[in-house]
Amino acid sequence: MVLYAMLGIDNFLPQVLNAGKNKLKSMNEVSGLVNLRALILNDNDVVSICKLDKMQELNTLVLSRNPISGIGQSLAKINSITKLSLSNCQLQGIDSSLKSCTELKELRLAHNDIKTLPSELAFNIKLQNLDIGNNVIMKWSDLKVLSSLVNLKNLNLQGNPIAEKEALAKKIKKQLPNLQILNAKPIENALKKEEGGRVDFENESGHLDIAASDRKRELVQTEKRTNYDLAFHQLNLAQERNKSAKNRRRVKF
Repeated sequence: MVLYAMLGIDNFLPQVLNAGKNKLKSMNEVSGLVNLRALILNDNDVVSICKLDKMQELNTLVLSRNPISGIGQSLAKINSITKLSLSNCQLQGIDSSLKSCTELKELRLAHNDIKTLPSELAFNIKLQNLDIGNNVIMKWSDLKVLSSLVNLKNLNLQGNPIAEKEALAKKIKKQLPNLQILNAKPIENALKKEEGGRVDFENESGHLDIAASDRKRELVQTEKRTNYDLAFHQLNLAQERNKSAKNRRRVKF
């Protein structure tokens, strides 16, 4: 069954509401759900975010893949949110709309039309994961605020024009000394690649596997030695055959 509206939802007091993948055009009906902790409305037709002032327990808000063009003041009086997803919307920017979300740890804004990260993002000091891939960020000055996000561990810039610039990892690491993952890969690998050093292999869990890297190099060296030994052996056989042929010609009956 597909939902087109949530009339009467305010008669319930759920802590989690998942109405994703429906045909909802408005989310106004949820504004009075004061006990709500997680609101999931991805893949709908919601065009604007209602004010969530009464939801002081809300920690997760997922609105990805909705035609939302701006956040406005919908989150101005709520600081409990730790996870916010607005990927694949129609956002032009976020301005100061997240200034009050001081507990925010995970922010997903990929696949929008965002050109810059505002200085007000510095108020989100607890951010650990930031995905702004596939936007239109072009200049380093548009990412200046990153240096204030000292707790950031995971950053995705893939799909932005700035991600094609040289020495990306080096410049990002300078701004974010504690960053571990850049564009879905360990930043140390990217740094080594930029410096022309070795890039270690990763095991199945995504962690660096230096032993596997060393084993690979040993196999390559072994293969080279084997090929050399085989060629040397073939040369010796050819020389022995030539000697035998000469000796047979010297024998007289």
